[in-house]
Parts: sequence; structure tokens; C-alpha cells
Amino acid sequence: NLKEKRSAEIDNLEYGTIMHFLFESILKSDYVEYIDNREKLITDVNRLIDEYSLEKMGGMKNLSGKDKYRFKRLTSAAISMIERFIEELSISQFEPKYFELYLSDYSDFPPLKIKNDKGKIIKVGGIADRIDVYNTPSGKYIRVVDYKTGTKEFKYSDVLFGLNLQMLIYLAALSEKGQVIPSGILYLPSSLPEISGDKNASESFAKKEKEKKLAASGIVLDDIEIVNAMEEGAAGRFLPTGIKDNGSYTKPQSVINEKGFELLFSHIKNLIKTMSEHLIEGDIPAIPLMVNNNSCTYCPYGSICGNMKDDRLINKIKLTKEDVLNEIEKIGGADDANVDRCPK
Repeated sequence: NLKEKRSAEIDNLEYGTIMHFLFESILKSDYVEYIDNREKLITDVNRLIDEYSLEKMGGMKNLSGKDKYRFKRLTSAAISMIERFIEELSISQFEPKYFELYLSDYSDFPPLKIKNDKGKIIKVGGIADRIDVYNTPSGKYIRVVDYKTGTKEFKYSDVLFGLNLQMLIYLAALSEKGQVIPSGILYLPSSLPEISGDKNASESFAKKEKEKKLAASGIVLDDIEIVNAMEEGAAGRFLPTGIKDNGSYTKPQSVINEKGFELLFSHIKNLIKTMSEHLIEGDIPAIPLMVNNNSCTYCPYGSICGNMKDDRLINKIKLTKEDVLNEIEKIGGADDANVDRCPK
């Protein structure tokens, strides 16, 4: 039960928690009423901020001047981000259905369950920020949404090496019984980006740069109808990819077909099986994975481990979707998966 000490202040972790609270509170309501009523949104966000500060931090009157200022900036950012989310959802047929969804044996949504080679049942669950649903005559499509206060980019290489599997694990668990069709994972920025550039740059340039940084990262199902259902017109403003006039994708690396999802899910299950066997045997060497980032940078246990790595040891690997899917097939990710490769 080792835990880091935390002060009652608005650090990055607390910022993310407050943003999640605001997004859930507004989006699970009848958010359409805010489309043409910004004043109501401002009033409701400020009310929610007051409620949060009172319950979690003793009220605004007990906060330092610095934290009061941070709350003010946070409120402004939250209003802008919520307006963007509402704009996106107003042109999407996917609707937010579940917030802070707990995948466990004690909820209606079980965790991912895997039997390892030793006969042990391994359960992997967690809390998904948001699940969006699109019901059609052909089936129920779901996507998993994660809010990120910092920069977050989906990388196929991460899946290959067993990094950042959280979102795909949730999608795999929800799709396990075949009652829903996995249609994507999206990392959505939850804070306003900083725009750097010449001070004389035009307003249109700044707006364009802001749009770029607010674009979602992730992968979506390779199905033009579904991509259009996620974003009417599929311009790629709110998705990791868009659709050109000729029907091709603007970023083909960001789409994957159903067999591709099956391949990723199968690989993840094999990774979890292997990890579980090492854990059960007590095999936990202090050998951090140094692929594309330094795993030691934000680790709070460096003084215990005594094995912190230098940035110079980072192994920079850039792999395409095709590279990763081919490699997974080679190592037995899914024996019979017939994966369509993205267009060249």
C-alpha cells in the first residue's frame, strides 16, 4: 500500500480529476441545451466548481491565492473544452452512454478474463472515462474515450511492446461476448493547447494550429459509414482521420478493420498471460522498458530501485501499422486473422 504523499493543491493529477468531474456532469445531462446558451454553461460549470472545492478542498475560502487563480484558469479551459465536445457530439451519431465505467466482477461490465498456461484466471479491469454507443440494425458499435490533460498519441509500437494497453483492454473486455462491435479508441485533449509562433501570425493561423493540437489521437474502425457516423462529413476535425472526396482516408494509419482489432486483442491477451506467469513466480526484475521513452522519468521509487536509467539509453523505434500487425502475426498474435492492410 505504498502511496505518494499529496498536498491539497491543484497539481496536474487534481487538474485531471476536476476536468473529468466537469465533463461527466455536463455531458451526462441534456447537453444539447448548452449549444446556444453559453451563459448557462458558464453558470453551471462555476456551480460545479464551487461544489467540488467545498467537498474535496474545504471550499474556495480555504484555498491559497495561487490555487484560486488556478481554479479560475481551469474553469475557463473547461468551458472551452466542453463547448468543443458538445460541438463534436452534435454532428455525431455516437452518444456518450457510460461515464467512469468500472469494469469488474462487481459491476454489470466484467473485466477481461484470461486463463494462463498454469490454469490461473487473470482478470484485468479498471475505469473507462467514457463509452460512446451507436445503435444500428446491424449491431451496436462502441468506442472508448479517454481524456488526457497532456499530450497523448496512439502508437502501434506501444501495443507490440505491451505499453499503454489500457484503452484496448477496455475495448476488448466490452467486446468479449460479441454483443458489440469495437469501433475505436480516442484520446481527447482535456486542456487548451499552447500555440507557439510569430507574434504577428494571423488569427486564422493560430486557429488552425489550435485545431491541430485539439485533434483526437487513436484508431477507428475501417468502415466509411461508421467514420461518418462518428463525425458527419468526416472532415477529421474531431477524429484521428478524415475521408477525402475520393473515398480514401486522410490518415490511413488511424483506421483498422475488425480483423485487425481481433489481432491486437489476441496479442494483448498473450502479453497478459506472459506477464501474469512472471508475476506469480515473483519474477519482477528492475529492468524498465526503454522504448521511445524513459520509463524511469516519472517513477517515484527511484530511491528504492537504485537502477534509474539515462535518456541516452532510450531505444527509438518507429513502426507502421503494417510492421506491427505483421510482427504480431509472426509471434502468434492471432493464428487465423485475415488482416487487411491499409492503402499505400
